[in-house]
Amino acid sequence: MPIKKVCESCEKEFFVSPRRAELVKFCSLECKTAAGRVKLTCVACGGAFERVKSELKGSGAYCSKPCYLGSRKGQPKASSKPKYYKACETCGQEFRVTLTRKDTARFCSRACQGANTEFRKECSDRQQGEKHWRWSGGKYLTHEGYIRHKRKVHGKEGFTYNHRQVVVEAMLKTEPDHPFLVRKDGKVSLSKEIDVHHIDRDRSNNDPSNLLAVTKYAHAQIHHRNRKPDPWECWPSNTTRW
Repeated sequence: MPIKKVCESCEKEFFVSPRRAELVKFCSLECKTAAGRVKLTCVACGGAFERVKSELKGSGAYCSKPCYLGSRKGQPKASSKPKYYKACETCGQEFRVTLTRKDTARFCSRACQGANTEFRKECSDRQQGEKHWRWSGGKYLTHEGYIRHKRKVHGKEGFTYNHRQVVVEAMLKTEPDHPFLVRKDGKVSLSKEIDVHHIDRDRSNNDPSNLLAVTKYAHAQIHHRNRKPDPWECWPSNTTRW
């Protein structure tokens, strides 16, 4: 049986089902909307206006933005956060910095930073030799797992894989005239046609007993067909592990 209730907005009587009796407070959507609005008087122009209750904060006492801004003219601005400025070491121009950079900022732009010779020299000194972030006794691990060695190759600064150099040094001790070795400008190196195979498949293990110098074809056969290389395809030729 419908229950009679009184609208909280227009105070008219209306009927509602029993299951909604505690929830319904207004007789219509118009009454519900009107109950959520408040009639106010603008403190700047004196005009009447309506405002939703949730908008009463901030500029709720003003009917419009021009009235609000007009009332703020001549008043001191609210105190803001402190501002920090520094002089650029290259061009001397003053620039603004954040709180976290007020002690470390030195340049106003990337262009000034790159043009500063003292800064470039400092960066160079910080990254030379043992100061370099990748320095580890001249050796470092690549993303492939190999160990590369910083050294002079044919009189020029370059990089070489450490496992190739280990094989060359081992061959020079036992078979210095092996055909896998190539001599150029007084330097001895492995031929470009020769690969170095890691027997235990650990690319960072460059122990001489774990390395096998093989031709490129034999190296592919080891990995893809698990075929043992012939004696003339590898060094040492009498290997038992491959």
